[in-house]
Amino acid sequence: MSFHNEVLTYIPESCTRVDPSDANVDDSQDFKPGEASYWTGKIGSMIPGLVLGGICLVGFVLMLLWICVRCCRRRRLNSKPGAQKPGKEEGTQFLTSPADGGSVASAPPAFYQAPPGRRRRRWANVLAASLLLLSLASVGTGAWAMGESIMQTDTVISNFWDLVDQVEATINTAQQDLGTLSYSINLLQPAASKLRNAAPGLALAVANALNVTEAQAQQILDTVAGLPQDSMTEASTTINTTALPLLRDQILEVVHDVQDFESPTMTLQDKWRFVVFAVLFGLLILSVMVTTALCFWMRFGRWASALVAVTWFFNALVMLGGVGLMNGVVVISADACLYTETYIYHVVGTKISEPARSLVLGGMDYYFGVRNLTGIVNDTLTAKVDGYDPELAEAIFNQLTGSNITEVLVRAQQVNQTAEAFGGLDALNAQLARLRFFGVDAATIQVLQDGLTGLSGILWSTVGLVDGLRRASVEPIYHGFKGYLCCDVSTSGHWLYVSWTVAGSITLAFCVAATIRVVWQTFAPEDKGWVSAFDKVQPPPESELAPVGLGPEWVSGGVASTGPSKDSVGASGDLSDTFLDDKRDSSMPEAHPDGDVIGAAHDGSGGPLGVPPVLPQQPTPPAGAYPPIF
Repeated sequence: MSFHNEVLTYIPESCTRVDPSDANVDDSQDFKPGEASYWTGKIGSMIPGLVLGGICLVGFVLMLLWICVRCCRRRRLNSKPGAQKPGKEEGTQFLTSPADGGSVASAPPAFYQAPPGRRRRRWANVLAASLLLLSLASVGTGAWAMGESIMQTDTVISNFWDLVDQVEATINTAQQDLGTLSYSINLLQPAASKLRNAAPGLALAVANALNVTEAQAQQILDTVAGLPQDSMTEASTTINTTALPLLRDQILEVVHDVQDFESPTMTLQDKWRFVVFAVLFGLLILSVMVTTALCFWMRFGRWASALVAVTWFFNALVMLGGVGLMNGVVVISADACLYTETYIYHVVGTKISEPARSLVLGGMDYYFGVRNLTGIVNDTLTAKVDGYDPELAEAIFNQLTGSNITEVLVRAQQVNQTAEAFGGLDALNAQLARLRFFGVDAATIQVLQDGLTGLSGILWSTVGLVDGLRRASVEPIYHGFKGYLCCDVSTSGHWLYVSWTVAGSITLAFCVAATIRVVWQTFAPEDKGWVSAFDKVQPPPESELAPVGLGPEWVSGGVASTGPSKDSVGASGDLSDTFLDDKRDSSMPEAHPDGDVIGAAHDGSGGPLGVPPVLPQQPTPPAGAYPPIF
């Protein structure tokens, strides 16, 4: 226990993740867990998790909307009479024969350039590799986070209830000792009063019964008779009106209120935490694996979109729980570690009324090491009578009750020392029964025996109070609670925060990559794998390019022009001078400045030679249909 930046606190340096230099007076005054303002002030520590969790929820909602848009688009296309199936290009068309009821459709632009197929495939491979690596990392970190969560919460709840049980046992023992002390005082009062007015000859009878000198017998009787009546009355009254109600009705009642949560929390530790962690991360891992498979083979686009949406949702829970909630637990546990003592002083000062308030505040000063109750610095018990120390016992009793029973304890010690020669107070008490052989009446014998029984009860009840309530006995419980806050909760919260954050961040990147893949497939609906079906289209057969011995006819600038016929191609079969060029990444002929196609037959006037025949209608080759030839 020491002051850090003027804040009194104890921090177990051996295991804590809390830096004592973080303590400051302003924060210690703001640490009031019983007020809503404290919790609202800690929302800032959860903002990163709330933001990332919100992003994942937005991704989840957008993917649901995307699924709706896909379904509506498919339904609308299918509802049109004679509509093509989704995925068929409806752009530029070849010329169709009027005899077949065709017409001139829109032709390729003069400078038509297809997207480079090789570049498309390269980006597709990059996306494929990224998605695969991210999925493996997401599955691995998800499994790690699940295992770390189970391990870190294995004993964190049960350790807390062990400490609570220790507090309850200490308070119950103190109650029993105080009750015994009150009962013993009540026995001593009539004995002391009777002996003050004892009949002559009682000392001689006691001496004969105990086989001691008359002087020694008179000393025993005077010790009991000299017990201060007022002090005993005050002590008994204070025990029953202040000390016992404080322990029973305030401190122990709070302990019992807390223990009402033991059963459900232990059920959570023993059973439900496994279910929560296994379901959350198990479903997250499963959704990542299935999503990866569906995104690699886009046979079921709508299912892939649905699985991506599900992954977004589960990752939102991880982000909100890990980056948000667990970070808040780390921050709050650090505050509890630094400012628990300050908060206890605040609660006692505001919730407990006098005279109990002063007693509790004084006890806290004693247990927190602010002051000592006696001159014994280390509060160890001296070995006067089995560890009995009247000075410390009186100090603890005075701290509990506010009463002074020093003289009672000193006289009890004196009688106990005398009784050692007879084997102790109990043995001495048994020998007093022989007084009946020396003319002492039964009532007087009973009073004497009650007096010795009371002295014995006072002696050993105060020994119990000292043993149970001295600083050396209470300090382990206090240090255990601080170790629980500073070590157990803080460390467990930290590793949960780290593991959940890492798993959630990697899964967030995976969700982005999977979303890109799904959107890619939607814009390229015939793409069933990573290389688009468009990139796999081969040039049309030669019979389609030059039917009936004529070259293909293209519309350029609104005028039909004739390409070279099959016979005009050289013997080498090189088509590089016609509509394929192995030096260009284009599948379409290049436009001539005059509006014709390079390689088309011309007459002397620069126009097309003859009237071209009208070819059967052909579908316009989609973008990237003709990959470059290398």
